Amino acid sequence: MIMATTAASRVGLSKQHLGLARIDESPSGCIEVANELLQKNHDEYHMYFRDLAGHNHIAHSVLSVLAMGGGPKELKRAYDDGEGIQRPLPPLDLAVVDTLGDPDQFRARMNQLPEYTNFLCFFEREIDAKGWREVRSEELARSGSVSPRPLVELYHEVHANAKIRTASRLSDGAFRVRDGVLGRAMDEVVALAAQFQVPADERGIRRATAEIISCAAYCAGAAHKPGKVRKLDFFTMHNVTSSLSVDALVRQPWISAADKVRLLEWKARLDLVWYASCAAAELRLDEYIVGYEPALSRGMDWRSMYKAIGGHHDDGHVAKFVRALKNGQDVTRPFEQEEGEGAASFPVKGDLWFRIAQIAYDTTADEDTIQVENKWVWGAGFDPMWARFPDVKPA
Repeated sequence: MIMATTAASRVGLSKQHLGLARIDESPSGCIEVANELLQKNHDEYHMYFRDLAGHNHIAHSVLSVLAMGGGPKELKRAYDDGEGIQRPLPPLDLAVVDTLGDPDQFRARMNQLPEYTNFLCFFEREIDAKGWREVRSEELARSGSVSPRPLVELYHEVHANAKIRTASRLSDGAFRVRDGVLGRAMDEVVALAAQFQVPADERGIRRATAEIISCAAYCAGAAHKPGKVRKLDFFTMHNVTSSLSVDALVRQPWISAADKVRLLEWKARLDLVWYASCAAAELRLDEYIVGYEPALSRGMDWRSMYKAIGGHHDDGHVAKFVRALKNGQDVTRPFEQEEGEGAASFPVKGDLWFRIAQIAYDTTADEDTIQVENKWVWGAGFDPMWARFPDVKPA
């Protein structure tokens, strides 16, 4: 275990900033409990609980439950559900940490899991020396002319383009993006994704944020295999959950407009790539979102759903997804009533935000466990991935 030794390594949540999409105030004592749990996770556990595609979800889960009004009991439940699978931090090598300011050494040690603790210590030192805003801005900055188009049209083109849609294969395993979409259809997907562009003015940035979240929710909620019980895609679900972080960043006055534009454009383009990596199932808004009949969630509203999720055994994905949908509703509301073609840029609007939340709750609540295999489908466009789920029973 490596105890907090720098100012940047000490967890201290601000009572003024407890997260987006909040409905109720947090109960007494919850901030102290959250700080304690997050500090323990930070000091003791690795960012990845397994070598491939398995990152530590404890911080996500605890912070989501906190933002959704959970108290000490619910926070401890969120922590306990995630702790059993974690592994300890690798040893710290201060000699290596001292070399990471050299860009060549930094790049040479990237993507190596045993180096996690060294990079963690390096960035804590950087934040102590420069402040987290400056360090964040430096990392954002590291990150031909085409006619811009609405993002929802580009989703439909991903599905319509056979080369992009079929580029990813189940045999690619965990590398459906690298070896599939980018390996077999790089030119096609780049040419398509480049058509999403963000104006650099304040309204353009806010509108683009809303458009990205609405389209991500549309992709997650409207993809399904006819004849099977309802499930949401595990991978495109993350396009929605990650929108919370992006929205939080573009609200910050210390981040330049140019960096916000870069962040939003890459977020939207990567969302398209992830949709393609799941074999780009046809998106049917009316059939799979508008026409959805709630089951376990019938009669719920946002408040009661937040409360129900707080006590439900999960690794944090359901809480993150539902909270991100509520935030999406809040963010898109000012733009949903645009006249003319502009309104079509926001396929999810009004009550549809909660309808998708109901789908998520209904299709996961009967699996009262942290195991995710049966809660989500792992690639909605791949027929074999639906084999584990039963057919819809005849009416």
